Amino acid sequence: GGDKAKVTVLGGTGFVGSRVCKLLQEEGADVTSVSKAGTIPSWCAGEAWTDGVSWKSADLLGGDESSLASAIGTPESIVSWKSAD
Repeated sequence: GGDKAKVTVLGGTGFVGSRVCKLLQEEGADVTSVSKAGTIPSWCAGEAWTDGVSWKSADLLGGDESSLASAIGTPESIVSWKSAD
């Protein structure tokens, strides 16, 4: 079928996480990036694939549960690439 995999990437604006978002989006996944910044990283600003990612802001380490749940959504898979700094 034509169903897209729903994937949420935690830390999706970082060096590794943003590249994971790029690869997933290019493979046809429905990608949500959750990070403190919640914005498109400068290295890929203006690239077409970034329009296919939902960039959401949430404090993964200190945020309240409802905000995190809202940002993460209901994905089929979660990829976590969040550094502790």
